[in-house]
Amino acid sequence: MFSFEEETTTTTSVPVANATIVDDDDQKQEGNEEEFTIQGDQQVKQQQQPIKQQYVPVETIDINYEKVKDWLVNRNFLPSDYVKQLKQIRGYIKHAFKELKDKHEEVKSKESEKPVTELLEKINQLSQESQDELAVIDYFITKEIVQVLEKADSSEGSGYLFGLVGGSKRLKLWKHVLQSYEANNLHLAEISGYIIQNVKYEIPSMSSSLLSLRNQLESIDRKEDDWKRSLEIAKREFTESCEKLSINREKIESMIQFASSGSSVGVDIEDEIKSAVSDLPQFYENIVVSCKDAKFKKAVDYYEDFTSFFNKNKVREDLTCLKFVLSNLEKSTLSMYDWKLFNNQSLPSVDEEKVQSYIQKLKDEESKKANKSNEPQIDFGDFEFSTEGNVEINWDTGVEENKEIEIKFDDVAQEKELEIDFGDFSTDDVGGFSMDSVDISSNTNDEDSIKLVAELRMKSFLDDEDVRALFSNNLFQLYAFVQQRVIEVTKNSSLDSEIFSSAPNSIKSITKEEIQNLMHATGNVVTTLNNHRFKQLILIKTSKKFVERLVQSLTQKLEIMSKTKTNLEGVDSQRSSLNNSIKNQQPTVLKIKKQTKDYQDFIQKNLSEKLGKRVVIFGEINKI
Repeated sequence: MFSFEEETTTTTSVPVANATIVDDDDQKQEGNEEEFTIQGDQQVKQQQQPIKQQYVPVETIDINYEKVKDWLVNRNFLPSDYVKQLKQIRGYIKHAFKELKDKHEEVKSKESEKPVTELLEKINQLSQESQDELAVIDYFITKEIVQVLEKADSSEGSGYLFGLVGGSKRLKLWKHVLQSYEANNLHLAEISGYIIQNVKYEIPSMSSSLLSLRNQLESIDRKEDDWKRSLEIAKREFTESCEKLSINREKIESMIQFASSGSSVGVDIEDEIKSAVSDLPQFYENIVVSCKDAKFKKAVDYYEDFTSFFNKNKVREDLTCLKFVLSNLEKSTLSMYDWKLFNNQSLPSVDEEKVQSYIQKLKDEESKKANKSNEPQIDFGDFEFSTEGNVEINWDTGVEENKEIEIKFDDVAQEKELEIDFGDFSTDDVGGFSMDSVDISSNTNDEDSIKLVAELRMKSFLDDEDVRALFSNNLFQLYAFVQQRVIEVTKNSSLDSEIFSSAPNSIKSITKEEIQNLMHATGNVVTTLNNHRFKQLILIKTSKKFVERLVQSLTQKLEIMSKTKTNLEGVDSQRSSLNNSIKNQQPTVLKIKKQTKDYQDFIQKNLSEKLGKRVVIFGEINKI
């Protein structure tokens, strides 16, 4: 900083006289006169020009904001026991404030006391956080109290009460407090303490709190996005899982709605899963229809001819279940009644009309049960779901469903004869059959017999676990056979020609392409049987544990939706609360910063006046 000082040059003008040139001396004199005339003109011009200003450096005193009190003590501006004296002033303030409030209660109805009332309200408002009115009264509040009381007393004429000058008692008390502050520059020590408190503690603490609130607000926004994504994923996965179980779309939306509202009442998930079993008859029909392919029947015949040839012309009946299906190609569905009849098992002979009537009765009961399950009635409850392990259906075939059947042929020495071993086949293994041996019992129309026949006719032969396992075994046995034959025919060795030279024409004349066609036809039936949905429905029907796991899986997704929805509902209130906290704290921080800057300016100005030099308070205070 620099100050400006004016610099002026005082000169005097010399009059110029007219003279005649006579001699050299006169010429010199004339020359001198001309010189003075020129100088005079220059001086006049200099006086007409603006006054030049020069920067004169002013000494500056720099004081760290933390060292102001030490600086004042070291230069005898502040007593070394200033802390003790400040405590005494707090005692004066306590006494003076009590007097102020007591007197105000007596005269508060007067018009002149309105400024005092407003001042007390201001002090009360400032003390709401600390709950201590005396704590907020500092040098500046004291000065304001004195000014207000002087106006109040002057309007009442109390300054001249009983002919004495000095004002009321309360004014005298507060003037004494103010004088005590200013007497030994104690007010500078107090203000310096406020600066240190604000810069080192209050402002960083509140700024950190504001930063934390803003971070929480950003975190809430991120969580909201994550929760929304999680909710959509849970809805999509739940919907896809339910659709795979053939649960009605309206019921799916109903369950999602109940879960989103946090309700535990909705569609009975277990009943809905079990009701999907009603799709099984369609799968049974698809399997039977896939067996009607002429190439599939030819594959069965080829297998029988081949095994018969290698077992000394003894007819084999290994593929009993496949033979059963092929013997009833005119039917789209085959029941357990048909299976028992095919295997010569004893069955009661009953009136067909009564059987059909009872079948219709059973269908009506199932329909009523299905309609009843549409009513909301279940509490989803809490489940602990584990994704470890998957329930797999056991087809009792010894063949892995997802692996292509691979048959390895070891290299055989040429000098050895090629042998094909299909095992020791016997018709006793699966039980032969003959329509001549069917035993039909005498006609009976009792209720139990009608019920038995009706239930057997309503039940598919694939519903029975043993029959289904036998069908799978027969099918995979046939498929493995044709696959092996394709590999053998591909080799086309001379040894094969020698072995099959005496074989029937149905074996000898078949080509590689025809065997491949047989393999494809058999593979189609295998694919139908290995359908994931079909196996899932079988498990639903036969495994209680599997149903429980499905219920747990779906319930877990519903719980995720419910919890996520609850979290999303709480986001708005959390965001509003954080915004309100930021809104309330931000003005306070700005107020404290401005107050601290005012304190800094006050000390700088006060010391500058005392020292006649420029005083600068530096340090962290300049970074706020």
